[in-house]
Order: sequence, then structure tokens, then C-alpha cells
Amino acid sequence: MTTEPLAAAPVVDIELGLRVRALARDTGPAAALAELHSALGAGWGPGGHTLLPRSAPDPSDAVLLLTLAVDSGDVGVWLDERERDGDAGPWSLGVAWIRVGLAERLLRLATAYVSGRKRGSQPLSSVSAVGVMIGDAAGNLAEANLLLEHDGEAGLPRAITAVADAQRTSLRMLGASGFLDEEPGRLGRAIDLLGDIFHTSEVGS
Repeated sequence: MTTEPLAAAPVVDIELGLRVRALARDTGPAAALAELHSALGAGWGPGGHTLLPRSAPDPSDAVLLLTLAVDSGDVGVWLDERERDGDAGPWSLGVAWIRVGLAERLLRLATAYVSGRKRGSQPLSSVSAVGVMIGDAAGNLAEANLLLEHDGEAGLPRAITAVADAQRTSLRMLGASGFLDEEPGRLGRAIDLLGDIFHTSEVGS
């Protein structure tokens, strides 16, 4: 009697991590989440929530809580009570890669914003204090990438902190526009939602 070998559990290898990070950075959250879902299957945070593109089929028996309209593709938050108190599994690491890519996308928008504004005859991006902020955010994101690439799950806590620091710096550069219901603010909201769902136990309001 022969038995079929057990299928290997899905994992986030470096190639998948780099791929979803690049999609998040260059295209946006919907494309990156679709790729992660395709590679890993369904993923739920410990609070029973998930974040998926609205273009994907709705999760069965889950309740749609909100839709976040993003220029590159809307995403939705769902709740499935049966998934509460579960383990996000490989989604936790995959989402960290996506958050890095989204923070890189946000930094691009912030850098373009300060480059297009002037103090006197100089663009804001040439002001030393602003240049330091850009460098700090880029450095934090470089650190997050290295931690995820070389340490994997062991690097998650520090990588998450580095992404949050970079996000805050980018939003400060964007000023009020980073908090309005426009693309930069929505990107920041997507980063926060992913963290709330997969890296904490509660979804932020």
C-alpha cells in the first residue's frame, strides 16, 4: 500500500517576498495581495480579518467590513468569526514584505511632493532638513528589507518598526495631504490596516 506524500505547507521564500514587495511598490496593494493570495491561499489575522483586492472573489461566509478605494485597485477588509484566535501563518511574513513595498511607494510620493514645492527659489527637497528626512526614511526601509531577506520571521519585529518609522517620516513630508482622502493617505491607511490585521490582534478604526 502506497501513501501519497503530504503536500508541503506554503511558505514565503525570498523570491515571493521580493515579488510582492515590488508589486506593492510599483503597482499598489491590490496587485501585491492578489499575488500573495495566489501563492499562499487564504490568510486570516488573529482577529479573524483579512485584506484582499475587491477584484478577487469574496471570501465565503465572511462579512465585508469596509472598502478602501486606492487608485491602483480597491481593497476590502473581511471578517470571518470562525477564523478568530487563529494563526496568520506565512501571511504574517508576506504582509511584512508588502508593507515595505507600500512604504517605499509612499516615500516616492512624498519625495515627488517636496521636489515640486519651493522655499524661495529652491525645491523643498534640497533643504537640508528635508533631505535628512528622505535619507532617514530610505534607510529605515533598507533596514527592513535586509531584516526580512536575511532573518525572515526572526526579523519581523524590527522590520515592522522600521517600516512604521519610514511611514511616519513620509507622512510628515506630505503635510496635510498625507492625511486627506487621497492616494498618499489611502496608502498610509492600507499599511496600517495590514499591520492591524496581521501583526496585531485588532483592526484599527
